[in-house]
Amino acid sequence: MGKVQMPDNMSLVARVPGVFATKTPQKAPAKYLSWGVLAAGIGAGVGLVASLASSGIAMYFARQIVIPTRTREDLEILHVEGLGDNLRIHLPATPDTLVRGSYGLLFNGGRGHAQIGDIIEYDPMSRTVAREVVSVT
Repeated sequence: MGKVQMPDNMSLVARVPGVFATKTPQKAPAKYLSWGVLAAGIGAGVGLVASLASSGIAMYFARQIVIPTRTREDLEILHVEGLGDNLRIHLPATPDTLVRGSYGLLFNGGRGHAQIGDIIEYDPMSRTVAREVVSVT
């Protein structure tokens, strides 16, 4: 009986009559695996940068909507009366000073800050408003 030549990519499983040679499974070359890992890393990096950029842009516009721009307003303080916890401040009656709520008032060139509260008195004849002073720092 003569020898049988096998192709290079085939191997003999067993020398048993009726069993034929089978193809051995081949592994993917390592270079394809490294390119895949590199592509996944680049994709993750691009996704991270896009996510951070969109978050930063969203935060910028949200702050522009929620926090009003600071404008310097010259508001004349007409009179301050009382002592300790019973301080009152008298201001000109303007659309801003007649709005209900608590507000901050900078004075002394921005070195002092007073938190003013509710309207205590409004005099439409003299066009003044008196508000309580909650705290001074």
